[in-house]
Amino acid sequence: MSRRRHKHTLGIDLGDRTCHLCIVTGVGGEDDITIAETGVIDTTPECVAQWLRGRKPMRVVIEVGAHARWIAKLFDAAGHEVMVCNPRR
Repeated sequence: MSRRRHKHTLGIDLGDRTCHLCIVTGVGGEDDITIAETGVIDTTPECVAQWLRGRKPMRVVIEVGAHARWIAKLFDAAGHEVMVCNPRR
């Protein structure tokens, strides 16, 4: 997987019933980081797929957890750069 410079980064807090989403612009360093969008969606394949429709490619950061694998696959299939991270590191 190549590391591209994306304009937006999405962080997802996964839960059994809902996912909390936060999209930021900028990459830090010399760029200012700004919250572009926040939201909450149901943790179901249908809701995640619906939220993804029409989104431009972005970096997606997901914490390791029970739902991380299938959600990462949905984002990857939609052309996003997915990073599944261990929150303890």
